[in-house]
Amino acid sequence: MDNLWKKYAGDFNSMTDDEVDDTVSDEHEKLKEAQEWLEAVASWKAAGKPRRTPMNKYIPPRVETKEDYSQTLKALRVIEMLERAHMRTQPQPHNWTGSVFIALIIMALLMLGLSLDVQATVDAVNMEMTNETD
Repeated sequence: MDNLWKKYAGDFNSMTDDEVDDTVSDEHEKLKEAQEWLEAVASWKAAGKPRRTPMNKYIPPRVETKEDYSQTLKALRVIEMLERAHMRTQPQPHNWTGSVFIALIIMALLMLGLSLDVQATVDAVNMEMTNETD
């Protein structure tokens, strides 16, 4: 029993203490529901398995043994852990609007500056040409 935690070491390493506590609370609730279900099944069997079922509707059998229910709980635990791991690996959304806007302004200023330089060069060449012809 002392080394049982090693079986779930990977889970513990990937979870915060709060996540472990939340999982424990969830598992206690599931265990309570499982115990209640098993007691209800025992009571139902003792009452002769009474049921009312619509004639043309099939209702699949529920889990009735502790082993089956234990396997279901383990599968649910694995699914929840995978969902948590998946959520931790999802890329976080970035707000690029401000950065893109600033980059566009810089580009516009650079292009304006470049066009002003070109215009100044054209004006200087035109002035020289005008001066040469006079």
